Order: sequence, then structure tokens, then C-alpha cells
Amino acid sequence: MAIFIKLKTISYIPAKFLKSILVMVLMACYSLSFAQSAAFTLTGVVYNKNGSERVGQVIVANLKTGLIAGGDDIGTFKINCAIGDTLLFKKKGYTDQKIQVLSTFVLVVYMHTNVTLNEVEIRDITKKQELQEVMKDYNKKGVYNGGKASVLSNIFHPLNALFNIFGSDSKNARRFQRDADNELQQQAISRKFTVAQVQLATGLKDVKLKNFMDSYRPTYDECKNWNDYDAISYIKKAYDKFEKEGEPALPKLVP
Repeated sequence: MAIFIKLKTISYIPAKFLKSILVMVLMACYSLSFAQSAAFTLTGVVYNKNGSERVGQVIVANLKTGLIAGGDDIGTFKINCAIGDTLLFKKKGYTDQKIQVLSTFVLVVYMHTNVTLNEVEIRDITKKQELQEVMKDYNKKGVYNGGKASVLSNIFHPLNALFNIFGSDSKNARRFQRDADNELQQQAISRKFTVAQVQLATGLKDVKLKNFMDSYRPTYDECKNWNDYDAISYIKKAYDKFEKEGEPALPKLVP
């Protein structure tokens, strides 16, 4: 009945006014739609879900536009986005978090500690312990300091110093120490320069992804002090160069 009355009332409105009302309604709908799709700078803060402390140095990625930003040391961040965009939050030691932008208000994000990461760290520690155990075996044979005699050892134990220089065990120890150091450094690089981060920053897949990672793998000295944001910044700069200069030529197969 109420609808009937409203429709009946509208029938008495002059056509020119009805047309104006319709235009105003359409403009309001358009304005609302434009406001929802218009980009703006979203600010927010990230907390640890299991406590009240903030989580700093979080990587924030807009999955729709590909834009990536980094949070500061006290957990706050800023990123350009629009209503409806989905943001991805990444931080070493925490589970990835995806959140859809529903308003322009300050966004509060809670991240869960990633317990499975401990397994990776344990494996790394175990690997290091294995290498140390091998060096202990060399020590039992009288080969000390990775096959390199110290100054005091040379003075007080000259025969042991000669053994460390010319002995086969000593040579093997020095070679093993070099290989072990390189192995640990390569593991450290792989933890900083990951497939997941490269895909997030570049969108590369399959052969292109492998080619990029092989060509632009950083050295240990370059990345040993990186945080997540430093890694993403390096990857994006390298990817710009990769796109500008083209893919490095693949090695020719030897028949």
C-alpha cells in the first residue's frame, strides 16, 4: 500500500522535475562508484596477534596494482590503493595476511607468528652443526683452526705447523673449510633472495623466474644485512634492469 501511495504521488510530479530528480540520482550513483574506484593513500598499523606489540618492517603489497610498500620500525605503513583492492602483508616469522580494503579509515592488521619457520631455522642450525662436527674430526687428527696454524702454534709446535701446511689432512681441512663457508653463505643468500619474494615483486614464473634469479642472485656481502624491505627494493631494481636490457642469453648446450 505504501509503495502504491508513493508511486501515485510521483505520478503528480511534473515531467521536467522527474527528469531532474532522475539525473541527480544517476549523478549520485556515479559519484559513489567513482569514489570507490578512486585511488587514495591508506595508512595503517600492524600488530602481533599474540600480543600487544607492533610488528615493524612488514612488506605490504597491493595485489591488484602490483604496488609494494614497506612498513617502518614501529609497525605503521602507507600504500596507495582503492576500495575493493586486496592487500598482502608479509613478514619473516609471520603467516602471510590478506585483507580487502573496505574503507579509507586507518587499517589495523593483526599477524600470527609462523611456528613452521622454526623448522627452517632448526635445519639451518643442524647443517651448521654437521659442518662443525666434520671440523672436530679434523681437530682430533691434529689439524686445528681449519688447517691454518696460529702464530703461537708455529712458535711452540713447529712440527705441528709443518704438518698443518703440508699434511694431506690439513689440505683437506682447508678445502672443506672453504666449501663449508661457501655453503653457509649460499644458504644465507637463499633465505634473503627467495622465490616467493621475487614472484611477489615481479610476477615472473617458470623459466623467466629461474633465469632472473640465476642472473641477479646477490652476493653474500650484498645481502647479509638485508631486511625484507631491502630484499624487495633490490629485486625491483634488478627487475627494471632485467626488463630494460632483456633476458640474459641462455648458455649453449655442448653436443
